[in-house]
Amino acid sequence: MLKTCEICQETFETYRKEARYCGMKCVGEARRRGILAVREKSPEEAFMRICANCGKTFRVSKPSIQQKYCSTACSAPHSLPNARKALREIGFYHTQDHYRRTCQQCGTEFFDTARRGNRRFCSRECAGAARNTRVTLFCQSCGRPYTVKRYAVPISKFCSYDCTAAGYRLRTGPLSPKWSPGSRSRTGEGYIRIVAHWHPRASKSGHVSEHILVAEESLGRFLRRGEVVHHINGIKDDNRPENLMVLPSQSAHMRLHIAERRAMRLSKPSTVN
Repeated sequence: MLKTCEICQETFETYRKEARYCGMKCVGEARRRGILAVREKSPEEAFMRICANCGKTFRVSKPSIQQKYCSTACSAPHSLPNARKALREIGFYHTQDHYRRTCQQCGTEFFDTARRGNRRFCSRECAGAARNTRVTLFCQSCGRPYTVKRYAVPISKFCSYDCTAAGYRLRTGPLSPKWSPGSRSRTGEGYIRIVAHWHPRASKSGHVSEHILVAEESLGRFLRRGEVVHHINGIKDDNRPENLMVLPSQSAHMRLHIAERRAMRLSKPSTVN
């Protein structure tokens, strides 16, 4: 924009609405004139301002203060929140298409006057109703309809835990889509591991113990939290279904091992010196 310097009266170009001088030289001259006015004891012209809201004359403490309003009451209507409120009252936003929104819950048209402009609902009631709205889906395992909340629609596939187990049961071992001939490996403890990235108990590398997969295939479900698979004959790589036993907890697993060791000690013939 083009403005006129108050000191040299020359026209200059600026992007600041409050600019009054064309350069630092004129700024220094303006300050010097204000100081001279104080020294000459004629402060009324240098210290007096006219309110931009009510038009009254008021006095400032220093000549260099660029104060536009005489009081808080006069400056409040020109603040950003109050200006938005005034624009809302006169219907300014209703004339702008880029403020127009459609509520995703009730379909009502509303005008978004917020600073970010990313509102999706017309009211708090619609936002709360959208969070609690349930959508009907069909289970990919049994085909029965079930309802879930709207946020779970992209990830929901099955209606229950049993249907989830049935849906993934055939994806274990060689039937898994991620199976490859080199997917089996042996740990240092002697257990066989298989690559199954989709499994809930998969490690960071995507491996799951084979005896867990075999036991789950026999049960028709995933192992619950805390359940442990026990090898009956004690051979860790013998993962036949008849050699595996599912125990409810690790403590039950340890009690079974202690009982087996005790039975082995009692079965050995005692040597008397």
